Amino acid sequence: MHWTEAKDTLLKPFINGKRIGVISDVDGTLSPIVDNPADATIHQPSKDALTAMLDMDRVLLAFISGRGAKDIFDRVDIKGPIYVGNHGMEQYTGGTLQVNARVTAYRAKLEELLTAAESLMVEGMEIEDKGPTASVHYRRTANPEQAAAALKPKLTDLASQHGIDLHSGKMVFELRPPLEINKGTAFKSLVKDYKLDAVLWMGDDVTDVDAMRMATQLRESNLSYGVSLGVIHEDTPEAVARYADFVASGVEDVGEFLAWLSSALTAS
Repeated sequence: MHWTEAKDTLLKPFINGKRIGVISDVDGTLSPIVDNPADATIHQPSKDALTAMLDMDRVLLAFISGRGAKDIFDRVDIKGPIYVGNHGMEQYTGGTLQVNARVTAYRAKLEELLTAAESLMVEGMEIEDKGPTASVHYRRTANPEQAAAALKPKLTDLASQHGIDLHSGKMVFELRPPLEINKGTAFKSLVKDYKLDAVLWMGDDVTDVDAMRMATQLRESNLSYGVSLGVIHEDTPEAVARYADFVASGVEDVGEFLAWLSSALTAS
């Protein structure tokens, strides 16, 4: 269902929560997808609404992304929220970057893998080294679908040789340490650490499904009233609509949702 249909049903208990969290992905959710990831900027109406929520004592504002935590902070450019990067492997809060201690043991293997992967690159591909993880972007190749089909088995073999996990996203392959750390586990950690009795997740990609499923688990187990918003656009995987509790139609619609949410939280 569209978020406007959930205002008086699924969203009402969330809005009435005593201690709530508004937690979001960034690319494709708060900022439009662009050919060059370095050009991404947050949609201004969403930024305005999120900034307004910082003044509400009962609201925790956080972002969880596949980007590096400091990179998220630089792009969102709002002081005060919690920035969780590399799918939960690092956190940037109050000007301090903390990396999960279990992640650092895999850095040497990741560096070796990236060196080997250089020979697989074709025109339009780009390796982004994010410290704990890395991404191989192929959106700007002449034929992204063909490029992905040719690259995936070779990159899978390299990742296996170096003990690194390979994940697929929208026009990107992600290389991560083989640890049970993802957006879902990071989402749950924030709920527990900040004792949130209601929490919202927003996302648009397959990596966001972990957090959407976690929101449902939290709600069904009565640990926290978790709900999730899936952002639907031309690149959105089918799983997002399947696991989200309600949806928004693109980044601009997210801005309208957040403006409504900010007003609703103020009124309550």
